[in-house]
Amino acid sequence: MSFRNVFVLSVVFVAIACLAASSFPTAAGQSSSCYAPTALNFTSEAGKLWVNGQRFKLKGVSWFGFETAACTVHGLWANSYTFFLDFLAAQGFNTIRLPFHLELVLNDKSPNGINYGAGSNADLQGLNSLQVMDKIVQAAAARGLLIMFDLHSFAPDQFMADGMWYNAANPESKVISGWTKLLQRYKNQWNVIAADLKNEPHTSTWGTGNSATDWNLGAARLANAIASGVSDRFLMFVEGVANSPPCRENCFWGENLTGARTNPVVIANPAKLVYSPHVYGPNVFGQSYFSAGNFPANMPAIWEDHWGFIPAATGRAFVIGEWGGPFSGKDQVWMDALVAYLKSKDSTDQFFWCLNPNSGDTGGLLQNDWASPETGKLALLANLVSAPTKFSVNAQGQVCLNGATGPAQPSASPAAPSQPSASPAAPAQPSASPAAPAQPSASASPAAQTTHAPVGSVTFQSGSSAWWMAVSIPGSTSAKVDCGNGQGLADMTPGWATGLWTFSPANGTPCKSTLQFVINGAAAQSVTAPW
Repeated sequence: MSFRNVFVLSVVFVAIACLAASSFPTAAGQSSSCYAPTALNFTSEAGKLWVNGQRFKLKGVSWFGFETAACTVHGLWANSYTFFLDFLAAQGFNTIRLPFHLELVLNDKSPNGINYGAGSNADLQGLNSLQVMDKIVQAAAARGLLIMFDLHSFAPDQFMADGMWYNAANPESKVISGWTKLLQRYKNQWNVIAADLKNEPHTSTWGTGNSATDWNLGAARLANAIASGVSDRFLMFVEGVANSPPCRENCFWGENLTGARTNPVVIANPAKLVYSPHVYGPNVFGQSYFSAGNFPANMPAIWEDHWGFIPAATGRAFVIGEWGGPFSGKDQVWMDALVAYLKSKDSTDQFFWCLNPNSGDTGGLLQNDWASPETGKLALLANLVSAPTKFSVNAQGQVCLNGATGPAQPSASPAAPSQPSASPAAPAQPSASPAAPAQPSASASPAAQTTHAPVGSVTFQSGSSAWWMAVSIPGSTSAKVDCGNGQGLADMTPGWATGLWTFSPANGTPCKSTLQFVINGAAAQSVTAPW
């Protein structure tokens, strides 16, 4: 489905010269207004997010799958895509982060792992991956849900290998082509509002002056290319790096924004820039500060050093691009502390990782049946973002904020963007003997659980089903499976960790419960699946 004829979007600015920074509306002062889709203007100014001069309170969640070999969001083997969208809307979410891989955009890909049965996803049958994406985006718009795309990897399930925003097979020009093609497709779709330019560029540098490795420079080139080649209406999300410059306390991949103190990202339209750190707790990686005697009281100073300084130092907003966990034990203590810190800064905009239950180190907002809610996590998020901005479309086709139904109002852009301090604070200094760099597990895709089983044993990961499976096989270098659906023996796809493999039926028929695995070329072994 093409969206080129839905709306002709252009960003309409009605400048109000007398609007001072002190007159920005507060969350409590959000008004109810309706606007033509062409008049929507999302900005990052005075350290906050805004839409047409009103605070934009973002309550987001990642729904992954388009970046995997499934080439569509996960869970469609268990429920319809409208079920998941209805669930998110009912829980007060207003924005979805959709990870994708570059090959999916540049080449026609076919989705797999979708149940097309009656009452499920029958309208997706026969569609390629981008057409499935179209359906999800349009259905999200009907429910007032916004979309941010996230370039998660260049190839399916390969984000762990993508330490830069480009590589030899995918030069920067190809990455720009991919972003251009994707956003041209949704240029006229009002609810597509942002681009997360590259997930966790953890081997990149920041602020060294090297244009080949400095992510602050590369991100600016990507953002400017999108603005000039497609539209300047999209928000540009820039994640952190990992170890360059060094964090005084170890950073997770994507968390390190310390370089922005002295070398902020500079783009042609600075009001579209959003910094987006990824922040995780002890269940993802056991950083030393999680074991400190004063944990969690020590965490606010660490977060402030890593990324909390962004609004004051740069004038831009930060939005937590990923955070999450099982919400139990020490991890729950960490999550409660992060919520308190974000609320204390009046900077609660975030994307929770994730909707999917099959994220091994974090779990999701749904339980393993892809239907039952994780009530503890949902209550935590309701506390964090208590009054998210609401979007709806009225009978005249206008986009309404916070329950309004009336005619469109003029688009009031906030005052000129706040500029960084002329003398920014000095960057954080590394300790004399910095700890080894953090090696997070697959925070942005399902993560394998640690196992000490002998070579050849097969352990199914959470979320595996007759339509999609992930298995851990210690010591494996190759894996094939015959899942009994008539497809025969087929190669499995390397997963997000060593010895982990994924598979989805390519013939549209679900797997049986008795499977035949060929591991490292050895004789086939029979394994009973958990479904």
